[in-house]
Amino acid sequence: MNAIEAISAKSDGAREVLVVPKNQGLDEILVLVRDSGVGLDQSSVDEIFKPFVTSKPGGMGMGLAISASIVRAHGGRLWAVRMRTRAQLFSFLCRRAAR
Repeated sequence: MNAIEAISAKSDGAREVLVVPKNQGLDEILVLVRDSGVGLDQSSVDEIFKPFVTSKPGGMGMGLAISASIVRAHGGRLWAVRMRTRAQLFSFLCRRAAR
């Protein structure tokens, strides 16, 4: 939802969301989510996973904090990288469930 909202706020250029899952060895999966939205400034990237921190008008600041908590509970981590093109890249790495 964050990626879709980010590209909706963009007034010009391409509006794209790319989701790429990648195997990382035998027991991990990496998921990359890149959008062509307006991006975050670096100080926001460093804080965005904390509860009640938001970059959106009217946002509650809970979505990414909850997402990061869920990913950590599954042995993974969630992070963001500001791209040079102002786009945003969110990634998470999780261990696969035992079969």
